[in-house]
Amino acid sequence: MADSSLFDSPAEHRTVVKFTIAAVATYFVILTLAIIGIL
Repeated sequence: MADSSLFDSPAEHRTVVKFTIAAVATYFVILTLAIIGIL
């Protein structure tokens, strides 16, 4: 599957954006918990 196919429709684009936001949010939550654990 080509990367450009992910953005063929607005609905798919929103799904990718939501997944990216969720991944980033999860990363920051884990990072915050790690910092709290270290401190």
